[in-house]
Amino acid sequence: MIWRGEFTNTEVNALHASAFSHPVTSVDWWGRVQRHSLGWVCARSAGTLVGFVNVAWDGGVHAFRAPS
Repeated sequence: MIWRGEFTNTEVNALHASAFSHPVTSVDWWGRVQRHSLGWVCARSAGTLVGFVNVAWDGGVHAFRAPS
């Protein structure tokens, strides 16, 4: 698995369609991760994308800690 690994929209669209049993679409995943992600993880087997996790962020404050 690779944090912020390289991927193509075609790869993620095919993987998403396979995982959720729908026709392949043409979503701009690269644009989405650039706008809304803290990062993503790509899993590959023999060079083929077999897993994709997007750590999305909406711009809000969702993580915080107590002051020291």
